[in-house]
Amino acid sequence: MYSKYFIILFCSILFQLVDTSTAQCNHSKTYNFNTLKISVNAKDNTGLSLSNEIIIGIVLKNNLIEKKMDVGDECIIDSYVRDYDKDKNPEIIIYTEGGGNGGHRYIYLFEYENEKILTKELPSLPAEIEKFHRGKDKFEIKENNIERNYPAYLVEDSECCPTGGNCKISYNYSGNTFVEGKHEHIIPKGKEGFKLVIRSARGIPKMDSFSNTDCFVEVYIGDNFFGRTETIINDNSPYFNQEIDIPVYSGEPIEFILSDEDISQNRVIGSVKILKPESGFYKVKTETSDGSVVSNGELEVEFIK
Repeated sequence: MYSKYFIILFCSILFQLVDTSTAQCNHSKTYNFNTLKISVNAKDNTGLSLSNEIIIGIVLKNNLIEKKMDVGDECIIDSYVRDYDKDKNPEIIIYTEGGGNGGHRYIYLFEYENEKILTKELPSLPAEIEKFHRGKDKFEIKENNIERNYPAYLVEDSECCPTGGNCKISYNYSGNTFVEGKHEHIIPKGKEGFKLVIRSARGIPKMDSFSNTDCFVEVYIGDNFFGRTETIINDNSPYFNQEIDIPVYSGEPIEFILSDEDISQNRVIGSVKILKPESGFYKVKTETSDGSVVSNGELEVEFIK
């Protein structure tokens, strides 16, 4: 299967992803690489209701080696030949764009080796920036590496409007494999996040008849779930000391819900809602059946910027 990375054309000054490249359904380029003659050709079949075709051809000593690809309605933005690892075997990179209003983009990666055209892939995104990814990538094919960037989506963002800044990652080529280089998440000014540490709770009520409470804490920012602690068994003053990374914060209320874990059904002990990320002890409150609010102990949290 060809290495294909889903890309959607996204023009935004905020994320600096403007790309004025124009895809050409009829594409023809020839490259001379040492003793090789490499050609990349694309044939426009859209008018015939057929899949467009891309053909890579490599000629060595009058021997032609070809790889053909049916690419649907995609057209080539550009093609490139590189030798990133300096092993005298060329890497061939083809950058395409699909038809329609979506402007979907793809990248295909190959290397010529031992008289074969081999398909290559980029590694998966690192977990710390993958969680912001919903596509809309842009690739820049440089002389020494490949750079990729995309808008960072927060969990509450709609598809039209990412607000989490921009993620960047570079890929190097070594040992016939693309490997991850430097990566970073560029956060918009004023939306810097923090490390949240749920330290402990004290004075929470006993929820079980024959043992103390089996407590855990869930964290919500706005309407979105961000994580939970492990359950501390049989302890009415549990010590969690658990960290949750909040990389981007836009000022929404932060809510902590404390619950007692039970085999049949978890029971809510109470909640804490704070408007500003300030460290300290906060009262755990719950509403009774008559509508009054009572305190069910305290929760200690720490915010580290």
